[in-house]
Amino acid sequence: MMKTLSQRLLLLIWLVLTSLVLFAQGKQPIKRTVNGVTERKAAVRDLSLYPLTPQGDAAFLAAVRAGNLTLVERTTTGKPTYFNWQPLPPTAFGSGFSDRITLTNGQVTVGIEPNIGGVISEFHKNGDRNRINTPYYGGNIANGWDAGRQVMTSYYDGPVPFQPPGYTYGGNGDGYIGWNPVMGGNVFNEHAKIYAYGRQGDWIYLKSRPLQWEVQSYTDQECYIEWWLHLNGLACEVYYHLKLDRPVNVQYEARQQEFPCAYLVPDNRFYRGYRGNSPFTGDNSFFYREAAKNEGIFAENYMFTENWIGGFTSHDLNAEGIALFSEDYARFNTARFGSDDSASDLSLDAAYINIAPFVQADYNSDIYGRFSLIAGTVSQIRSYVATKERPLQKARYDFRRVRDGWNRMKCTDTQNFSTGWDIAMNDRESNVYTANRTIDTRSVNKLYLRAAFTGISKIDLVWQRLDEPGEPDPTQRSTVAVIGDGVERTYTIELAGKPGWGAGFVGKLKLEYSYENWNRNYLNITGSQRMRLVWLDERQNP
Repeated sequence: MMKTLSQRLLLLIWLVLTSLVLFAQGKQPIKRTVNGVTERKAAVRDLSLYPLTPQGDAAFLAAVRAGNLTLVERTTTGKPTYFNWQPLPPTAFGSGFSDRITLTNGQVTVGIEPNIGGVISEFHKNGDRNRINTPYYGGNIANGWDAGRQVMTSYYDGPVPFQPPGYTYGGNGDGYIGWNPVMGGNVFNEHAKIYAYGRQGDWIYLKSRPLQWEVQSYTDQECYIEWWLHLNGLACEVYYHLKLDRPVNVQYEARQQEFPCAYLVPDNRFYRGYRGNSPFTGDNSFFYREAAKNEGIFAENYMFTENWIGGFTSHDLNAEGIALFSEDYARFNTARFGSDDSASDLSLDAAYINIAPFVQADYNSDIYGRFSLIAGTVSQIRSYVATKERPLQKARYDFRRVRDGWNRMKCTDTQNFSTGWDIAMNDRESNVYTANRTIDTRSVNKLYLRAAFTGISKIDLVWQRLDEPGEPDPTQRSTVAVIGDGVERTYTIELAGKPGWGAGFVGKLKLEYSYENWNRNYLNITGSQRMRLVWLDERQNP
């Protein structure tokens, strides 16, 4: 039926008033990182249009990338926009092991500890024993739970060391680990508490205030963590939000994160992941290794092209395991603690896997992500991963709103992305890099860089193969002559025939001052050198 003029006028007035109300209620742009793409515009995810299913995620991400909508942190009522939660106070739980919250779906069981910051302390196939390492101190329940094991998110930032005056420090670094809020608690066995909790159907929401790992009784934590989790087949799926609220706008270097870490029983010390050139095809060209006894933390980093890593009970492809999968990140880490191969979940002996991206955050950042904890054989893990969104494995970066997964090193930026990423190149070693997702270089002979340079005449693009430990081979670079007059231009980066490019995947890209005769002695750093990056893409006109 045709609307009358008065009806149209009333509708227009209603739309205007609604927009003004939403603005007045403070729906300001925030950041959400999905699959390495960070968005800042404000909008609400309508679950009737985009349900929390693989298909709903794919449709939602397509709408995000098309610029149609993105997610806001919370509604005007203060509840998360994922669901209509009815939060409960943490006092509803009391204290002790008996307060574990357990979910099961007939295939797997997950246990969550509200008295240890909401960490996952139990996960296994039904009928199997617990595969998550959750030790008692000294093997005595009276001494309390270790607050740094289990499955949890942990964030690393500066300053390093972090030694606020008037506090006691402890742990391996005595404060030298740096600013490190840990979801479970700290090395002094002080436990973080959740202070909001909700349950809707088979979904759980929790909000906790993490503790600084090496600082005793430190109350000003300057951040909080939210988790939304549920069970899906053989997986526990977690969406997370880390909100930083630090008082001083100081820029620190990006650091390796635990998004999350998973401490496993030492049975699961046989690590496996896929980093071949035929991901998601069933190809069995795996990387695998058995962790050495007492090898410790952060033994080695890996980039995998199927975005998962598993800890299994043997190298047999039919062995049972626990895996971590991320649509967002392809960088992983492994470790091993102790020497008892058959220790229980209550022992200090443990295997360890984690999703280990480098993340550049600002003092007020919102960091969003997701991960899946999966129980099963390699085949079962791959079957689950096949239902999820495929990771973006192309060189496509847009700096007009955010850093888009890139990080600074020995340089600073303005944190204003309205015209691109404006970077002050203050040191001969200044560079920006990304090392969180794999990029297929086959059939990519050129990259295109839209940028403006001031006081710079040459820049190098550097890349690293997936099988390279440490720093990239220094010959893996392409030099670009640029014009340092501050004018924005599109530069072509020639890559055909370059060492380490074109044969498969790379896991790191870096833009830095160019070498000349294998050094940078020609550089005269005056403090005026800058580069403003707009986009970097394998497409000439993205």
